[in-house]
Amino acid sequence: MAVSVSSPSPVRATRIYLTALLIGVTVGAVATVFRLALERGIAWHGWVVSMLNDGWGMPAWLVSVLLSMALFGLAAWLVYRWAPDAGGSGIPEVSAALAGARAAPYCARLLPVKFIGGVLALGAGGVLGREGPTVHIGAALGQWLGERGRLSVPELKMALALGAGTGLAAAFNAPLAGVLFVFEELSETCERSLELLYGLLLACGIGVLVENALLGGGPLLPLPQYPQAPLPELLLFVLLGALLGLLGAVFNTVLLNILDLAEAWRRRFGLLSVPLLVGGGLGLLLVVWPDVVGDGESLVRSLAMQPGQWPLALLMALMTVRTVTLLFSYGAGTPGGLFMPLLALGAVAGLVFAALLQHMGLTPATLPGVFVVAGMAALLVASLRAPLTALLLVTELTGNYELMPALLAACVPALLVAWALGGQPLYRQLLARSLNRVDLRPHGPGLREYWRLDPLQRRRWLLERARH
Repeated sequence: MAVSVSSPSPVRATRIYLTALLIGVTVGAVATVFRLALERGIAWHGWVVSMLNDGWGMPAWLVSVLLSMALFGLAAWLVYRWAPDAGGSGIPEVSAALAGARAAPYCARLLPVKFIGGVLALGAGGVLGREGPTVHIGAALGQWLGERGRLSVPELKMALALGAGTGLAAAFNAPLAGVLFVFEELSETCERSLELLYGLLLACGIGVLVENALLGGGPLLPLPQYPQAPLPELLLFVLLGALLGLLGAVFNTVLLNILDLAEAWRRRFGLLSVPLLVGGGLGLLLVVWPDVVGDGESLVRSLAMQPGQWPLALLMALMTVRTVTLLFSYGAGTPGGLFMPLLALGAVAGLVFAALLQHMGLTPATLPGVFVVAGMAALLVASLRAPLTALLLVTELTGNYELMPALLAACVPALLVAWALGGQPLYRQLLARSLNRVDLRPHGPGLREYWRLDPLQRRRWLLERARH
């Protein structure tokens, strides 16, 4: 899709950029409160378990299971009862609203459900990220602020996109990744223009500044500053990327099947059957093996900064169990995103790869932490097929800009292998699934028809599917 370069009128430009400024301040503040609430929710879960275990003598595992079941079940009930579109990450719903295939998110209903439901789900130990809810909340706030400013319909869509990008930027303290996210991930349904670019730079920058003013600055995952990988060893990153391209394509397929399985289970056993079961399992794992639950931020830090404390067998078990918990956490239908859990899973895969090299007698000069960072970017690329967003997001998250050659060496083959396997970007498949139950296999007739069309025809296709 070509980028419009026509200059807006001074009045229109002023209206758009003032709206972008308001969106940056508002979304940055709400994202900060959401982050703090999530941290308190997770800490509160541990406090309740400890109190009932120490004070009343109740087994810690039993308290954790019951509490997580209640929290996860309540999060799902809020979604089913008040805002069905608030389940999952919310990014496909934002794409649908931008395409006109769905109504724009209704802020008064979506924001409290997404906010409270996200706190409950992650507080229960859900393997979910806060970035999806923050993007969805940001889009809803952008739409609401645009309506208050009496923007035109095209300008309202721009405000919605500004809010979504600012939400991602604030969630990860990564302003440039927020800009690229809109242009790359939402490009099929968002009209790109210089107005949008400048508005995103303003809104994302202000949103991150607000969060930094309230919480302090610096990368979200401050890792050691690793030296560049030697040129001959970049071939190892090519191999890592190819393997993660395969993993990403398989993950997407399995996740879609899990969503179908969860839907069938809910129809048979009740709406809350899946979240209650998943919540109970997460509660048990919170006591037995905390590393396999949660969004994964602390896990990434541990993997990168203390790689020697993770033997190969433990890493492979961690990767397997964490993949399962991620699939079922998202399949339960509570609010929660995929970005951070995928980054954490990629970090585990990267360290598994480094440990395998050492196990085979190969001792590369590259530090294991570099493979951790490269694995984060490569798996995100393989699943979402948004290479520019993934590259910039990981570098902004970790502050390791010097690792760009290694990240490129891993991400390019990850993208090529994932495309060669015939799959489509995960969020686009989730978008098509949410609009209509078309055939979601890589070569199914619904998606095959969709990807042959130009961008304008794709919007018409989405609208036509939404009407039936």
